[in-house]
Amino acid sequence: MEPSITTGNPRIYLPSHGWKVASVIVGCCQIGLAAFLTFIFLTGDHRADLAIPCYLATTCLIIGVIFIRGASKVSVTLYADAIRVHGLVFSTTLQFDEILGKRRRQGKNSTHTLLIPKDKRRRKIIIKGSYSMNFDDTYNNWLASLPDLDAIEKEKRRAAGKLHIWEQ
Repeated sequence: MEPSITTGNPRIYLPSHGWKVASVIVGCCQIGLAAFLTFIFLTGDHRADLAIPCYLATTCLIIGVIFIRGASKVSVTLYADAIRVHGLVFSTTLQFDEILGKRRRQGKNSTHTLLIPKDKRRRKIIIKGSYSMNFDDTYNNWLASLPDLDAIEKEKRRAAGKLHIWEQ
């Protein structure tokens, strides 16, 4: 039996080891590309106009740092009264009573779960399936307890007779 979530015992879910390794490799490649671009443009004959090469090298360096940092920071933490998601760039926390419901969205490579806050000014929490988190029954049961806004919306369309062809 899994321990319950208490104030001093949050559940922390981390991405798979493979995702972390891939993130570090991509980050290192980006930093290497930044160094290569800097070397090429500083040793070439185009030293007069350094704006574009500096921009490209800086962009690659920033992306590399974000990916390497993300390998150690990406997580989903389930507290007794809140959920906190650390993404590659942003970190967002929502109290359970502030969550209106959940939605599912198909991303490029995986399905994402969106937690929609009641206050429209608050940031939505996006839990990306591509992070390959190892969620357990505690998380799955908690997620199942949230209202499914997609199902509610579909039922409203069904009652109004406005279902899409592929939903019938």
